[in-house]
Amino acid sequence: MHATLTSTCLLVLLLSGCTFDASGIHLAQRPDTSVTPDPLDQGLKEASLDAQMDQSHQRDLPSMDTPALGADTTVDMPPPCTQTLCGDECVDVKTSADHCGRCHYTCLVGDHCSEGFCCPAGETACDGVCRDLQTNAIYCGDCSTTCFQDQVCLTGLCCNVGQENCDGECVDTATDLRHCTGCGQACSKGEICSPIGCLSTGCKDASAEQTFSDNMRGCAGTVTYANRDTLCAKDFSPCSAKEWVDNRNGQAPNYNYWTNAKLRWAGYSSGNCATVFYGGGGCGEDPMRVCASKLDPLGNRCNWIDCGFLSRDPKEYFGGCLGNKTAGVLCCR
Repeated sequence: MHATLTSTCLLVLLLSGCTFDASGIHLAQRPDTSVTPDPLDQGLKEASLDAQMDQSHQRDLPSMDTPALGADTTVDMPPPCTQTLCGDECVDVKTSADHCGRCHYTCLVGDHCSEGFCCPAGETACDGVCRDLQTNAIYCGDCSTTCFQDQVCLTGLCCNVGQENCDGECVDTATDLRHCTGCGQACSKGEICSPIGCLSTGCKDASAEQTFSDNMRGCAGTVTYANRDTLCAKDFSPCSAKEWVDNRNGQAPNYNYWTNAKLRWAGYSSGNCATVFYGGGGCGEDPMRVCASKLDPLGNRCNWIDCGFLSRDPKEYFGGCLGNKTAGVLCCR
């Protein structure tokens, strides 16, 4: 009975995967009869799954090559060249120092390009020649302005000889109250401009028609000899005949003027006469005076003119006498 059970047990064990060793019967796990996966097939399957997931994500993201919704798709194009194309550079060959007159023609250092010609600094090309428009009387200020024959070009402005260009205006700085002896040097009220600068007018009405020197003015008017001092400013008084001779500085009178002296006449006629203090002939209340002409701009008369002082020569513009009732006054200080 025991042997029968043992045999039966052995049969069962063998059918169920039993193994034996020297120590007896041991039970072991039945071998796995499932198919072992091929590693290569497994990797291909995983790669395919990753690719499917990437494609799924890409369907949710905007393409790098496709503009986003609402983006401006306009492409800015450079404007067409309306001047001269030198290589890939659009230039004005009339003004470009690197392409003057034509492409790649470069002016010397310090020169500039004027109308397509290389000119020194301060010059401008006129009719294909570089010219200084500040001083050139034929091309004064621009290429189309020519000064008159008796004019000069002063910083681009045609002016008469002796004038200056002050703020674009030709002025005589020897007489101009705004620019006395130089541009921008203005005289004050009550002053006059002379070649030596701004001076007090010397005349009561502040008009001083003539300035002979710093100390002598010609104040035009039509007053009698008795009222001669009414034309002089408070710091001036009628000049003596000698002061006229010493201070006129070679100038001729523009009007007839009294002096402070009660001068007499000597001689025969205009140009052949002299004024004296003693002797000769008297003139009563109308003494000789300084005369511009026989009839000055204000209607004052001189019956004699071109007389000398104390002698016939040199001529010192003295004249007049009886019947010549009015004149202006020479005022001195």
